[in-house]
Amino acid sequence: MRFCRFVLLLLPTAAVFSCARKPAVESAAIPITTRLRPYDVVANAGDRTARLLWKIDRLPDVPIHGYNIELADSPEGPWTPYLRFPYPGDTDGDISKETIDLENLTNGRKYFARVKTIIRDSLDSEPSAIVSFRPFEKGTLQISTDLNSTTAGFSFRKKLYLPAKDYDNDLYFYFNESRKGIASPSLLHPGLRRTLIARGEPESKGGRQFGLSQPLANGAAYTLMTADGATVKLLIKGITRTNGVNQVVVDYEFYPGPVGR
Repeated sequence: MRFCRFVLLLLPTAAVFSCARKPAVESAAIPITTRLRPYDVVANAGDRTARLLWKIDRLPDVPIHGYNIELADSPEGPWTPYLRFPYPGDTDGDISKETIDLENLTNGRKYFARVKTIIRDSLDSEPSAIVSFRPFEKGTLQISTDLNSTTAGFSFRKKLYLPAKDYDNDLYFYFNESRKGIASPSLLHPGLRRTLIARGEPESKGGRQFGLSQPLANGAAYTLMTADGATVKLLIKGITRTNGVNQVVVDYEFYPGPVGR
């Protein structure tokens, strides 16, 4: 866009136009520490691990010297570098997004993470938005409804299949003519472990009702609070029948401490 200045001289036949280009609003007016700030940060937790992903808008003629990944136990910090040296970025060839696998984390512990771009020595970008995650152990179980079977229960702490009446067992499933459910071993004998069970996710709102048993439904999610204070998320994947005995297939996530409480 041009703007023009019209000058009328005091001569009867002369007029002069002076035109110039209107100054553009330069993006360079935005600080480079803001323009190179990582964004769209995502954390996907696993068993003692988490994959951190983020995006960045590269700038011409501005080399990036890596990234600082910082972790904390609170969104207010204090922040601790995950690595002793800057992370150079992944090797997948896509310079617009980066990933890093965080390892040797503690299952059940809630982490907060943020990322900074290293622009040059002693100059980082503004930190990214903060993301949180909680590593957990996960797996799939097939539990027999035959209470005398060696696979009628499971100890999440010891990672062992057990008979339903074993002292270390954390749950069992029951089937009879009128109902089926998931239950605490303490219902089989008061000396056994007491597990509290609720329908739904541990982070869900609206007041979960914990009890010693819950009706069983295929596809349903449950939250277990074990006798030693661990949290277990269960998802019923299917119910099969082998040699006249029902088998319940479940996916589980095990957190050593309380979650969402």
